[in-house]
Amino acid sequence: MAQNRTNVIPIVEDARHPLKYRMLVPMVDAIFLDVAQPDQARIALLNASLFLKIGGGIVISIKANCIDSTAAPEAVFAAEVQKLRQGGLKPLEQLTLGTYIHIFDKDAELTHLQSRTNVTTLLVSILLGPTS
Repeated sequence: MAQNRTNVIPIVEDARHPLKYRMLVPMVDAIFLDVAQPDQARIALLNASLFLKIGGGIVISIKANCIDSTAAPEAVFAAEVQKLRQGGLKPLEQLTLGTYIHIFDKDAELTHLQSRTNVTTLLVSILLGPTS
């Protein structure tokens, strides 16, 4: 996709360490985050604080089993969304992927967020929208 779209920047790096690629990536309008890490919200917030323009959006794929395989997926999703809210993001939309397409992990959720302000915390949330 990035070959045909000059405004798409794929980052093939460890998302937990964005300072390694900070000088290579400008501020962006949107971030798509698909990492299988227990600290997905923190990773999202950290990257948003460095790269996301004010009012920009994040789409994050939250994988409940990667965060806590012993908890109910709904509880994990709720906790991650709360972390993202605390980080300055506002959820615009959430959908459980297994509900729509059988090939997805039934315990995965896609969240669309938008930043309310300049994100300066170390937590990243799912896709959020501006506060009214």
